Amino acid sequence: MAMKSSLTILFENPFWVGLFERIDGNKYEVCKITFGADDRVIIGTS
Repeated sequence: MAMKSSLTILFENPFWVGLFERIDGNKYEVCKITFGADDRVIIGTS
């Protein structure tokens, strides 16, 4: 029986989030990991 897994990285303002999903037969598991806030500084020109 094959196992499938995936990791999705997304931005839920203001946090970066990892969503790990695994399917093993008829069993589905998911884990959400919050990595932290987006602290990049964007400097504009004006």
